[in-house]
Amino acid sequence: MFSYKYFDTAIYAYVEKVHGDTVLIDFVDSSAFGNFLEVAGLISSKNTIEAPSMILICNYNQKKVKEGMIYELNRSAIIQLVSENGIVQYQEESYIVGFQINMKDSNELLFGKSKSFSQIDKIVRNLELYPRNEIPSINVSGALKVLVRNVGQGSWNEIVVNNKTKLIFDLGTHYLTKKADIQNMLKDKEQIFIEDKPGVVISHWDIDHYHYLLGLSDEALKSISFFCARNYLPTKTSRMIYFRILHLIGKLGVYPVEPFPKLGKSSGYAKLHKLDPNAQNLIYYNSTHHRNRNQNAICIAIRRANSSIILPADTHYEQISNCILPDLDYDNNHYLVVPHHGGKAGKFKYSFKKIKSPQSAIVSVGRNNYGHPIHEHIQNLRGLGFKILQTDSIKQDIEVVLN
Repeated sequence: MFSYKYFDTAIYAYVEKVHGDTVLIDFVDSSAFGNFLEVAGLISSKNTIEAPSMILICNYNQKKVKEGMIYELNRSAIIQLVSENGIVQYQEESYIVGFQINMKDSNELLFGKSKSFSQIDKIVRNLELYPRNEIPSINVSGALKVLVRNVGQGSWNEIVVNNKTKLIFDLGTHYLTKKADIQNMLKDKEQIFIEDKPGVVISHWDIDHYHYLLGLSDEALKSISFFCARNYLPTKTSRMIYFRILHLIGKLGVYPVEPFPKLGKSSGYAKLHKLDPNAQNLIYYNSTHHRNRNQNAICIAIRRANSSIILPADTHYEQISNCILPDLDYDNNHYLVVPHHGGKAGKFKYSFKKIKSPQSAIVSVGRNNYGHPIHEHIQNLRGLGFKILQTDSIKQDIEVVLN
């Protein structure tokens, strides 16, 4: 068992995913998690601070909740669910999901009012860290390739220079991926971390972009040369992995990045700007602040003499077209890792002038209920001249050689 430090008795939950009648939530911190366990009568030696804390809610038919929002959970609804055996332990199978709730026969509203924390609240709860708005540069001269790993409904990209993995951009998979499947994937990959000591950049705190981090050993995590992610840690799970890495590699190796402030009149989307204005080959982009967490991300472009590639995470096409493509506006073989696994990424826009040779548009996607990839976006990319490659169809990693 562990001791919880109570800020108050409220049970604050962050909505990770919403799809149909399924909702995935996590607690904003260990205090909220402790409050939940106490109300549900689940405090035990099994539920430690390291235990999976997300809740998979099935058959949800109550008021609409939004991804990326924080809500207070109603204590009376939790008590009723416990009395009706509507809450079950789940954590043996998952690194992230600790409980499952079946709302089929529940008549008590589970979600109360949405909650917006003040800046002081965020600091006290360690939700927001003091930023360090830089990322170490990577030398991409030499034989260069990008690997898009076949990780199902998630993202894992590697930048390999002279046969050495220098940078890993995102390490995620579907939230329902079982612990055993993650361990099976990692058993051949841990040596990459130990031998090559890559840097790791997480685009945004969405579980399908960082899930694998929870399955890596301390030895593997301790080997990474640096770690970069958003400085806002929205959940207990994101905070747990961030501080685990901080402990293993030290403060100097960790780069919490905050979005750039919005300046002037809103453009309707989060503009992307170079973190280093002088970067030419490997370029990190940071978004301006936006309430949509997909737009509010870090992403990457690589520019070589004869080729280029964009690793946009879940940003929108308009962001990519208006903010990244102008930096790649020269005659080259152009590749794209399709944003948001081929799913919803705003209105389709992908306008270039001098890029005369679109090559592959790579979709990192797996079995899902979201309808990814969206047929219309795939057709639009084909219309531009891209060849579509999907990890779920090819069933192996996809390699892009840049020269």
